[in-house]
Amino acid sequence: MHYIEFATTSNFSFLRGASHPEELMAQAAHVGMAGLGLADRNSVAGVVRAHLAKREQTLALNIIRARDSPSPTARPTSSPTRATAPPGDGFAAC
Repeated sequence: MHYIEFATTSNFSFLRGASHPEELMAQAAHVGMAGLGLADRNSVAGVVRAHLAKREQTLALNIIRARDSPSPTARPTSSPTRATAPPGDGFAAC
């Protein structure tokens, strides 16, 4: 069975995540996960570091950009953006 965690936040999500993207990818490979979904809030700053770390592993990397609404009652103006990087050097947008 393959498991991919899609709700992972790195230290690029202010006050939400603590680990560097490279550490998250290394730990995912260490425990035998098939991939990791990086879902930093309001930022895609950790994507490059996670992608470079992914190249050293045989992991899939799902990049999910989550946006905070400007107020609790505001409706999101767009849906979350998701891109998938398969194992290896390739990168494909979904």
